[in-house]
Amino acid sequence: MRHLFLRSIVLSGVLVLTLVGASSVYASQPPDPDANVFPRDEDIVEDYESYIGQRVLLSGTITETSPLVVQVGSAQGSAEFKVTSVDRRIQIGTQLDVFGIAKREQTIEAVGVRPTSGGERGYVYGISLLAVLWVSLRFLHHWKLDVESWSIKRTTEKEEANDA
Repeated sequence: MRHLFLRSIVLSGVLVLTLVGASSVYASQPPDPDANVFPRDEDIVEDYESYIGQRVLLSGTITETSPLVVQVGSAQGSAEFKVTSVDRRIQIGTQLDVFGIAKREQTIEAVGVRPTSGGERGYVYGISLLAVLWVSLRFLHHWKLDVESWSIKRTTEKEEANDA
């Protein structure tokens, strides 16, 4: 019995490491606009000149409104970018996501802008955590890991009744 328990722990560990590894590989993709992976803050601050004429996505704080200037921070430091083609009035200090085309002289021609607040990220992570817990509990209630055959099997109604 102990052997089966250790085998299930090892299998669970392998599955979790595979998921984490796959997520890390996806998150570390280099910019590729054709695959909708656009240069972000780190890329733009590090080497702006190489992205001129390309679509970029940046997030920062508004430091001036006439012209609209966004300060973007990264591990390499911070930089300011002038943002054009914005048709709404936005206040200094507002966090802003900008999707646009990089032009000469640190200028982004905005295709879309979205003011953000600090609470949005916490809300997204909180709701995601609740969803993961809910789905995990439902999965554990209706399915079981069969370590002898290395498979996942649906629990029978008899087993569900015994659990209740």
